[in-house]
Amino acid sequence: MKKLLFLGISLIFVVNSVNAQYSISGYIISLETAKPIPNATVFLNDKSNLPLEDSDLLRVTTDSTGFYKIAGIKADTYTLNAWTTYRAMDQRYAMVIASDNIEVERSRNVDFVFSENAFKYRLHAKYHVKEAIEILHQKKRSSDSVAFRAVLPQIYIDSKRGSMLTWYIKK
Repeated sequence: MKKLLFLGISLIFVVNSVNAQYSISGYIISLETAKPIPNATVFLNDKSNLPLEDSDLLRVTTDSTGFYKIAGIKADTYTLNAWTTYRAMDQRYAMVIASDNIEVERSRNVDFVFSENAFKYRLHAKYHVKEAIEILHQKKRSSDSVAFRAVLPQIYIDSKRGSMLTWYIKK
């Protein structure tokens, strides 16, 4: 009886781990103003950056604090995209904040820091992934804490090649 009970519990764990769903959340912050970017669109595509079947379910907009959360994600490799718009010279422009592959095997936080000046000067949109910045003893994440991390001197900007448009901080 004990073996049968153990086998039944083991099967429940296997079934639940196969159907596990995760989430990706974070903040989108402006490097120049250290303020959140509201109404930015964040969405997932497949690893080749092609739309997924449930693409509408995997697309969200940031709130007034720059926060976004995409829930109901299955374990896989995706391309995480973020974009927003800005006005210049009475015209509206769309700008890509970031686009990079991300492997989802657990729920995670992905914060984006965007330099509007770099975009306006039409630097080549080549993205460099910044390694994870670990902030110990940080109890609560907010757009202010992400903005603070964004202006730390450890952030890497490739100014020699002039290719840094934006980057994201994985945690």
